[in-house]
Amino acid sequence: MDHRNLNLLKQISNEIANIYDFHDYDMSKEKIIELAKLMIRSCPKLTIEQAKEFCMNVNSGIYGTLYKAPSCFMAMFQRYIVELNESNNQPPYYKPLPKL
Repeated sequence: MDHRNLNLLKQISNEIANIYDFHDYDMSKEKIIELAKLMIRSCPKLTIEQAKEFCMNVNSGIYGTLYKAPSCFMAMFQRYIVELNESNNQPPYYKPLPKL
C-alpha cells in the first residue's frame, strides 16, 4: 500500500472510530480498519473530505439508525456512493476498472 493510501486509511479509520464512539458502540481496531479498507475498495477515488461528509451524515441520522453490525455501516456507505455518483452524473453501478 502506498503512502497516500496508508494515510487515507488511517484518516478514514479515525473517522469510523469516532462514529462508533459517538453511538456508544465498542468496535475493535481490526474491524474499524477492515471497514476503512472496504470503503476504499468500494470507492477507489474516495477522498478524506468525502469520508468526513459521509461520517457526518451517519452521525446526523440521514441514512437511518446505525447498528453495530459492519454490514449496516457499509449499506449506509453504499447509499452515499449512489448519491455521490448521481451528483457526478455517473450511473450508480459505475466503478472504474482497476489498473493492471
